[in-house]
Amino acid sequence: MAKTIKRKRRGKGGRQTKYTPALAQEICLRMAAGESLRSICRDAHMPQHPTVLSWVLSDYEGFASQYAHAREALAMHWAEDLLEIADEDPLFDADGKVDSGSVAHARVRIDTRKWLLSRVLPKIYGDSLDVKHKAQAGFSVKIEGLE
Repeated sequence: MAKTIKRKRRGKGGRQTKYTPALAQEICLRMAAGESLRSICRDAHMPQHPTVLSWVLSDYEGFASQYAHAREALAMHWAEDLLEIADEDPLFDADGKVDSGSVAHARVRIDTRKWLLSRVLPKIYGDSLDVKHKAQAGFSVKIEGLE
């Protein structure tokens, strides 16, 4: 026998789920400033993550375009992060040697952002493939008896 799960409805103190242009603008501005959508949606006055994604997928009141631009701005923020992470001075251990753990951590942070950039903005940060090909085909046929 299957168990039925009832979800509690949220009262007046629940999360915002109704789309408003002001809410959409706040989400996009915060994303453009470097916050992830998941982080934004953790705020009590924000809709849940799946709700925002449904607005994107249904292009509710043109939100998909706003969201796409905000994602591009977020990706550009990741690109700026790369420089800051790379320029940070490494940590040193008690003996005055560079802490290899902090270097490895910085490498993971950089590699993650590079990978994300190559997927979100492939035309700018994706791997470029050299597809130039020069083909020269030449052949000759010699048939005996025909000269």
